[in-house]
Amino acid sequence: MIIRAYQSQDCEAALNVINAAAEADRTRRISAEALAHMLPQDGAVIALTGDGVAAAFAWWQLQGEQTLAVEGWVQPAFRRRGYGGGLLTAAEVYLRQHGGGLVRGRAYEDIAGVKELFARKGYHVERRFYTMRTALSPERTFDLSLPTGISIRTFERGDLESLVEADNEIFADHWGSLPRDLPTWERQMILSRPHNPSLWIVAWRGEEVVGECLCGASQQGGAHDGHVSIVGVRRSWRGYGLGRALLAHGLHTLRDHGFTSASLHVDAENSTAVNLYRSLEMDVVRTRLHFVKPVRP
Repeated sequence: MIIRAYQSQDCEAALNVINAAAEADRTRRISAEALAHMLPQDGAVIALTGDGVAAAFAWWQLQGEQTLAVEGWVQPAFRRRGYGGGLLTAAEVYLRQHGGGLVRGRAYEDIAGVKELFARKGYHVERRFYTMRTALSPERTFDLSLPTGISIRTFERGDLESLVEADNEIFADHWGSLPRDLPTWERQMILSRPHNPSLWIVAWRGEEVVGECLCGASQQGGAHDGHVSIVGVRRSWRGYGLGRALLAHGLHTLRDHGFTSASLHVDAENSTAVNLYRSLEMDVVRTRLHFVKPVRP
């Protein structure tokens, strides 16, 4: 096994690893253009066989106070040969060289061997997130009524600064959420994933953004599977039914654009959100585990 720093000429090999893993594990697919925007500056590595075949790929990024967030993929044909553990070791070495802290990774619970891999490397489960999904049949109806004083419209480019400012406030008290500056938010939410502004619903109170429901094509499902990337409401407007109304508008919009299902991710400990989504006929179909391990300098 050879693990070395990722280089620009590795793009095709890395994409082959990512998308082969996505096909096997029902995880997100990534295009070459998206990969260019998603690669963090902190580090990325590729694992090769002795014959030079790409077997695994990972990137990581320092977040907050000495927390290293790791994303990794192993080619299905090379699993259970130590490549996953090698990627985690490489991330830990990087963090150890940069003062130590916490390494965090995530994976779906139903991927064979993933829990055993993290446990063997000394990680424990820190949090669980649910994937919830609902069918969008042609005959389904939605209650699209809004609280008094609230208007909605689809996203326009000039809304970006106001939307980012609102998004940072909306998720300031959510587990694992960190504030993002405008370029980072744009790179993560627009440039590195399918983006259709007509599927982004923004709620306004006068000139202030008070809520959002940002939808798009699923990166994990089929051509007719939609995804709700973000749905949230400013703290001062919670409890008025705005979150439910925004999600209803988002699902309605996805359905009208030809999508036959919609999914989202939610913190399993956020019972208010989970119950809201259940009330709109969304069911838990998958669980994503978030792992953590302390690493000394």
